[in-house]
Amino acid sequence: MAVIIYVVKLQNGQWNWISNSIASCFGETDNVREWLMTSVNRTGYNSRDFLYYSPSWDAIWNIDGKGCSGYVYGEGSNGSFNLDYNNVFSPYSNPYTHTWNNSLVNFTMEIDSQNNSDLFVNFYLTNPLAGKPSKPQKLELTIVNYHPHLTWSPNIEPDLAGHNIYRTENSINEEQIAFVADWRSGYTDTEVSTNIQSDVISYTIKAKDTSSLLSINSDPVSIIAILQKPSPVTELKISQTNYSLAQNYPNPFNPSTEISYTLKEDGIVVIKVFDVLGKEVAILKNKFETAGNHIVNFNAANLPSGIYFYRITAGSFFQTRKMLLLK
Repeated sequence: MAVIIYVVKLQNGQWNWISNSIASCFGETDNVREWLMTSVNRTGYNSRDFLYYSPSWDAIWNIDGKGCSGYVYGEGSNGSFNLDYNNVFSPYSNPYTHTWNNSLVNFTMEIDSQNNSDLFVNFYLTNPLAGKPSKPQKLELTIVNYHPHLTWSPNIEPDLAGHNIYRTENSINEEQIAFVADWRSGYTDTEVSTNIQSDVISYTIKAKDTSSLLSINSDPVSIIAILQKPSPVTELKISQTNYSLAQNYPNPFNPSTEISYTLKEDGIVVIKVFDVLGKEVAILKNKFETAGNHIVNFNAANLPSGIYFYRITAGSFFQTRKMLLLK
């Protein structure tokens, strides 16, 4: 007859589990089952899972596929909420704010700061969406045409705008490389190639809501590959006989980007930047310039994230392009 074990996982929340191996942990040398999280399960109870095992097994430990040390990181039954691993407890997080009997409790608890074991917490009792998004779940990495491809289980906050993608090379120089509004296709990093193995490339993601609030980082994933980032555009090399305005590089950007343009004739050049409401936020050029290729830098350190438009006027020529600032 099967025996049911209730395992409390405050941090990991609701998952479907499999036991794929036997491990030796905590002084036990035989019949210690190692359980792996396979997929997010948002329909179960908030603080328990059913793990079936045979009475012939001497012991069972929830160590989440990370060997005997998994519990140290708060990933097993000994875990609790903290600022680095899981800082939001809401009706949309995993686990979520439901009672033991699965009835809704409509509030959000958000850890604002942490000093060792002391937590400083914000409670949102009337508007659970006022807090930050919860941590994205189950970030995974596969290879598509020699490029890392990321997939994850999305946050379910109604005000979710998308996810920021971050890349780290050899544990340094973390940078945001993309913003993904639609999680269903995942994200492929075409700047990294796995057919040349050199560096450790790691990825994390953060959920971003419509108020530009960010979650903490997801669990990281890594691969041995090489970063083949294209060089920034510094000058237009082609012969140009007409006016033109190039797409800014990089785009999205944070906080600065370069805008290249070509003038057919000498004359007064005006380049302005506008927000989505049409309000002028910067004047990048308003001067006489000679015909040829030019570059101007735009620094948006004092502006909020969002969509902006830049427009050039030179004689009878004018053109407008869109750019995206992501902080």
